[in-house]
Amino acid sequence: MNIPKPGAEHKLLEPFVGKFRSQVSIFMGPGVPIKSTGVMTNSWQVDGLYLHQDYVGDPVPEPHSAFIGRGYWGYNFGKKLYEGFWIDKSRR
Repeated sequence: MNIPKPGAEHKLLEPFVGKFRSQVSIFMGPGVPIKSTGVMTNSWQVDGLYLHQDYVGDPVPEPHSAFIGRGYWGYNFGKKLYEGFWIDKSRR
C-alpha cells in the first residue's frame, strides 16, 4: 500500500500557514457587497497532508452578523489536483 506523504504539492500551500487578519467582501447579489473583518488561522493537520482553516469574524453592526468558518485543503494524488471544502455559519 502506498501511503501518501507531503510533497512538493504541499509546499505550494505553505505560504497560507499562520494567523492572518482578513478583510472579507460577501456578494449576496448585484450591488454593494457586505464587508467584514476577522482572523484566519491556518495549520497543517493529518501528518501535514491537509491545510486546516479556522476563521472567526469580528462583530459587525445589524442587520448583518459576523460568521465563523472551517475548511480543509489538500492535494488529491490520484486526480493530481487540489481539493478543498468550506463550511460556515452566522454567529448570531
